[in-house]
Amino acid sequence: MRRILLLILLSTFTFAATPKIYSTIGDPVYKSVNAVRILSSYKTFKADHKLFFNYVLEAEAAKQEGFLLDKYRMLPETKGRSKLYLELLRHLGVTNKQIAKIVKETMLRTIALHHINTYRAIKKSRHPVLRQDPELRHAMKQFEARLARERKKQKEEKAVKYASYLRSYGNLKGHWQTTADSNERISFVFSSKTHLRVTQTRNNRSSIFEGAWTSDQKHIIFNIAKTINQSENGTTHSRTTSVRLYYVINSIDRQNITLLDTRRNKKIELHRKRR
Repeated sequence: MRRILLLILLSTFTFAATPKIYSTIGDPVYKSVNAVRILSSYKTFKADHKLFFNYVLEAEAAKQEGFLLDKYRMLPETKGRSKLYLELLRHLGVTNKQIAKIVKETMLRTIALHHINTYRAIKKSRHPVLRQDPELRHAMKQFEARLARERKKQKEEKAVKYASYLRSYGNLKGHWQTTADSNERISFVFSSKTHLRVTQTRNNRSSIFEGAWTSDQKHIIFNIAKTINQSENGTTHSRTTSVRLYYVINSIDRQNITLLDTRRNKKIELHRKRR
């Protein structure tokens, strides 16, 4: 019962949203009022502010008159007022078409100039001409497709830029290491934009590799210039060398790196060492 009552109330409200008398002429006027009110506050329509403002005032006054005529239209005294109301609606209809033309031309010019913020503001007003005019609908559809392509391109460029950052010294700077419970502990220390120190420790024996590094989208490239072997008893042996290693970057973010050591075909999971 409550649902039925609610539906009746909603249908009554919708039905009474605009006057029934001369609705064919009045509805297009009343349906544009809210949009024109919104547009009248935009700097884009500063030159047309007076026209828009007066239109809204006249349309709102006409609407109240229309509701009164709906209620008392059977009284003889309202015949003259009905005629005046019809003349007012016709006048507002002409103004409505004038405003619609201004909105259309402004929107087309906005699209041509690629003024995105203005375009979105006018679109947000939901003025009827935006969906009723075929030429304008087509122009907006094309512009929306262009904006979508631009957003996609910007997103891709941002992703590429961020990916490059993750592979740069700005992100890699510092100490990275495998988890403590790994059979083989490995650490990478990026001490400068060009210097890298990799330490591999197993059974208290360490192998240290030092050299220059670079990176691309898929690899960390390590040019080893020096190796240092530390035995269990503390003995150290070092020698110079010239070996290039490629670590394939499987995944990378600001806290974790997963690499593939191509020389040993071994996956290395590194985590940024906390200070």
